[in-house]
Amino acid sequence: MKRDINSSAFFSLDEATTRIFRELIETKFGEKITRCCQVKKLRKAVYDKTHQYISESSYKRLFGLVKHEGERFSKAILNILALYLGYESFADMLPAIKGNSLQTPLQTLCTSTLERGSQIRVSFDKGLESFMCYIGDNNFIINRSTMPLFAKGEIFKTESISTGKCLKDSDFKFPTDKSVCSTFVTSVRIVM
Repeated sequence: MKRDINSSAFFSLDEATTRIFRELIETKFGEKITRCCQVKKLRKAVYDKTHQYISESSYKRLFGLVKHEGERFSKAILNILALYLGYESFADMLPAIKGNSLQTPLQTLCTSTLERGSQIRVSFDKGLESFMCYIGDNNFIINRSTMPLFAKGEIFKTESISTGKCLKDSDFKFPTDKSVCSTFVTSVRIVM
């Protein structure tokens, strides 16, 4: 039986929630966590952002690098990781995960962490935004856009998109000669 996140020191995550939570952390971190050396780098990244410590063994359990029974995690660990992802607490983040309406703010979106079919929302200055789908091999297709530069159905290639930077023509490959220079990215989010 699952307990209320606010009434216990521990919380049991179901398989789907654990998977989504892992993917969000990996996406923000910019790498899939499959080895212990990556755990050490993630641990430092989380500490640098939150100034809170989580043991290596907790990361290894979360990412399935060590065997353990059940999917129980301390509320403190879940809250630190939610803070790393830009949320106040895991309790604030949980309804969005369960409702599949999570939008995760990222500093940099790296295609190496995406699965085919991932939906991305990129916001630009002047209130413009584009919704796109990752179709593999560093390619995206535009689903909808208020940005005149991007047309619905158009495909472009890039390895990453970073918040707080202008797009560069050298980083974005379009089938036609388009220029993306001076297009400032204000946010990048994965839309579940």
